[in-house]
Amino acid sequence: MRRKVSPEVGLKGPRPNTYATLKGEGEGPWVLLNGHVDVVPADPSGWSHDPFEPVVKNGRIYGRGAADMKGSNACE
Repeated sequence: MRRKVSPEVGLKGPRPNTYATLKGEGEGPWVLLNGHVDVVPADPSGWSHDPFEPVVKNGRIYGRGAADMKGSNACE
């Protein structure tokens, strides 16, 4: 079922975010899907290795986007 998104859709702050409110129906549980698609430049001088080459260290992956939150975008 399609419903209209509230009129409170807009942009706020010095780094604008898009937001919207969608009121659910009934008293059941709810879910929030949150994500972003922006990209912040990777300054190589702030890294101890090439940010675009993943490195495994102590069982963890380090590199550009290794801990990003794009999974929720795929879910949406």
